[in-house]
Amino acid sequence: MTRHFSLRKVLANTPNCLLREFFDKIGHQPLALDWNRLPGRKPEPLMRAISLMDPVVQAHIETELARVFELACTSGIQTYLEASRNAGFSGTPPGFPTNVTAYHQAMWAWLHYPEIVDRATTMQQVDNLTRWRHRNGIPRVEPRTTPQSLLDFGEGLSNFLRQYDGRGDRCTVKHFRREDGIDYFVANPDDYWQELSSHDSQGKFVSRQGRLTFEIVFAYHREEGTLGLNAPKIASDLKPKLEQLFGEIVLGEELTSCQNDAP
Repeated sequence: MTRHFSLRKVLANTPNCLLREFFDKIGHQPLALDWNRLPGRKPEPLMRAISLMDPVVQAHIETELARVFELACTSGIQTYLEASRNAGFSGTPPGFPTNVTAYHQAMWAWLHYPEIVDRATTMQQVDNLTRWRHRNGIPRVEPRTTPQSLLDFGEGLSNFLRQYDGRGDRCTVKHFRREDGIDYFVANPDDYWQELSSHDSQGKFVSRQGRLTFEIVFAYHREEGTLGLNAPKIASDLKPKLEQLFGEIVLGEELTSCQNDAP
């Protein structure tokens, strides 16, 4: 089940000593806030202090606290530890706290190993995806995962989406391999232009045009010869073509069109 970010909840459940380190690292300590007198698990003074900060700073703070929140649960911490092993740690990273809450552990991870938090957050998001399309009979080869290969795949996806869908001017592709042997390729192409509404720094309600990205995820299991595709924003008739593109660029293999793919 998807967890919805709550600023109050993450501030209330994270120890004040770690929150103080967080603001030091962000580079914007809340003004007129006495950390020595701040009560634990009572976030109202800190929330008021944040609300008085510059909106750009507030956005940065909330974005990073949302990343902490994403991992502050049992499955999130397990995913972080898996990402740590993928990064080369034989056990838990040195100093990783035990016998503490998941919020404590997630904030400690953000403070000490932000690059692992980046990967773990992506892995956690993939774990929450539904409506996968599955295909069997995929050639069992080592996928191409070098930085250049990921750039080539991103460019291939952009060209495909521009031709068939009129979007996808740019596309970034990330790769990670899970402990079950599945290789995940997470693509974030540009979506269509849309109107984005917000309040500016003077509190005026304004609208502007911009492009957000959307997500396409490929899950390749070499040992089983299977390919999963999660692309809810792509038309059904284009999904086999996406799989063929994956085979061509990532696997170096031709995947024939399949009429019996499961949705």
